[in-house]
Amino acid sequence: MEAVYIADLAPFQEQYKSTFGHVTAGFQDIAEDSNGNSYAPASFSGYSIAKIAPNGMVTPFFMSNETTKYATASPYLYFGLVFLPSQRNLLIIDGQRGAFVTFDTKSHSPVPTPITISNLPSNYTSVLYDANVTPDRYPHQRIVFCAEDYLGGSGAITAFSSKDNWASAKYLDAVYNTDPRTKGFLTRTAVKIANSIYLSSISLSDGLSYDTVGNRSSFPMVDIAELVDTLMGARYPRPSRAQDIVVNS
Repeated sequence: MEAVYIADLAPFQEQYKSTFGHVTAGFQDIAEDSNGNSYAPASFSGYSIAKIAPNGMVTPFFMSNETTKYATASPYLYFGLVFLPSQRNLLIIDGQRGAFVTFDTKSHSPVPTPITISNLPSNYTSVLYDANVTPDRYPHQRIVFCAEDYLGGSGAITAFSSKDNWASAKYLDAVYNTDPRTKGFLTRTAVKIANSIYLSSISLSDGLSYDTVGNRSSFPMVDIAELVDTLMGARYPRPSRAQDIVVNS
């Protein structure tokens, strides 16, 4: 295995700083469009999205001077994104606004378009998740699963649906991380493996102080396919022997 390219985002960050006088950083998520271009949004400091061509060349896709003007939900900016081929849009979470936004990748001057979310429960006033996926288990990208780090204590996978290509969204429900093997973990993402869906979580303390290394050697991935199928109100075929995966180091 060899790297197709290594994209250096430092010049992009320098261009942003020279334009606005402050920094942009925290590129932790990425999505690829139908033409092989990748998009990497910044999670900290200034709003920006870098576009990476198939040859590794980095150019600005979106840059804004805005930083914390709307910091009502969290100190984070963009994170968790998927590409929606039908509209050639990016669906991203705006952490400060606590909501989804979309970007038109066809536009020469893309701007974020906020998405109205309906049916949010009273204890879920804003959307703040670590990752999102649109598994083909539910076709046409009408369902998005989001990983909430802390919801319910150890996090949850929340589900949203759209019938208008994500011009609007509806909150459906949540599958909470209640497996005793992952008590105290944070929910990081939902993962589709074969014909099932798993909750992937992370332990940042192992009972010690935050962000310190413990002696953990087992990292469970919990099969939640039946739960999310019930949540969706429909049944989909599953492998007859689908079960929890435990990764041992």
